[in-house]
Amino acid sequence: AISPDSRLLLAGTVGGGIKLLDLSTGEPQTTFRGHSHTVTSVAFAGGVVVSGSDDKTLKLWDASSGLLKATYKGHKRRVSSVAVSRDRRRILSGSSDKNVFFW
Repeated sequence: AISPDSRLLLAGTVGGGIKLLDLSTGEPQTTFRGHSHTVTSVAFAGGVVVSGSDDKTLKLWDASSGLLKATYKGHKRRVSSVAVSRDRRRILSGSSDKNVFFW
């Protein structure tokens, strides 16, 4: 995912992490760690980052510090997509369990 100001890139990793990179330099800014399996989807939401994973969870992170703010559980299989509403009040997740959740 690319940040709204087009300066940063979020990338999920096979090891369960997320890297936040500066697009102009390619330098890592922050690494988010907390998923136990591959991170399959990421999204920016203002000052937070949302991630979904093969571990069946979504996580909400502080974008500046990389600190975990919340974990959402409910999917029975891998989370394949995450999105944030324009007003940043709701998170949407889709899963290979054929469910879509609003959080």
